[in-house]
Amino acid sequence: MASPALTILIPTCRRSQLLRRTLESLASCVLPAHLRQVIVVENGPALGAQDTVRRFRGRLPIVYRHIRDASKSIALNQGLNMCRGDFVVFLDDDVRVHAATLSAYANAVAGRNHGIFIGGRCLVDYEAVPPPWLMPYLPLSAKGWSLGESILPLSAPHALGFNWGAFASEVLLAGGFDTAHGPGRSIPIGEETRLQAELLAMGVAGWYVPAATVWHYVPRHRCSTAWALQRAEFMGYCAGETRRASLAMVRLARLAGCRLRIAGFSTALRLLGTRLAAPRRFHFAHQRAWRTGFARGLREGAHSATKQPRSPDITKPARARVVPVAGARP
Repeated sequence: MASPALTILIPTCRRSQLLRRTLESLASCVLPAHLRQVIVVENGPALGAQDTVRRFRGRLPIVYRHIRDASKSIALNQGLNMCRGDFVVFLDDDVRVHAATLSAYANAVAGRNHGIFIGGRCLVDYEAVPPPWLMPYLPLSAKGWSLGESILPLSAPHALGFNWGAFASEVLLAGGFDTAHGPGRSIPIGEETRLQAELLAMGVAGWYVPAATVWHYVPRHRCSTAWALQRAEFMGYCAGETRRASLAMVRLARLAGCRLRIAGFSTALRLLGTRLAAPRRFHFAHQRAWRTGFARGLREGAHSATKQPRSPDITKPARARVVPVAGARP
């Protein structure tokens, strides 16, 4: 069986500087013989991505599309409709791609035309390295994801959304990306997790391929304690809103217990705050933020646009100079 055509799909919004960095790293890759196209879909206002794409014509088989709706999921679905028979590698506009990554994807699906999705290793380029004690409170997108140096099966939807791949036909059969989720929507996360879960349920095998490596750019503001607390409250709200579907009495009991925990964390911060080290104070504040969001989700639910906590700013344009971590590339 012939190897499938390979398509790279990159949604972008308001980040032409970082997009240029991503495309430069792609152009420096070993390009597989079956690479058919690199699709860049700008979503939201047209703010320079087309000009950035033009710079790489002749170096990459690249095409540009634009949609007015600022939604990553809608952009991805439009791109999928342009490559229905291909194996599609999903990248973001803020990653730096290892020279061997495209070859690793091509080798992993050689001789196949269905039945597999791939998750690649994700490392980090920090604008400012966060303190070690803050790392446990940051999402994988801000601290990296790796299962080691060996190819391994994935039995759960753990591949990160800015470095994974699947056959377009199977992604579309699974319903495509959920347009109620993802950047540009009130729940700006989780679109790739839901899709990978559906693929696994369909019998599509997931595999971790460490040679398919990218570095994700993490700006300074996404490594701050303020951002981590904001995200904790928002994630708590999402969890609470999901639990809101349970029986009313059970929900009331959970709400009462949550309020007691919030009061306990607040008391600990008030009475012991000046005597606790900064990491311990932050732990109490983080727990209080999550419980506060969870209680509001239980109480309000329905994704209230006026009441739900503001989602973490995961699409904020990078204004600072992009400075990769020294020695990050092997």
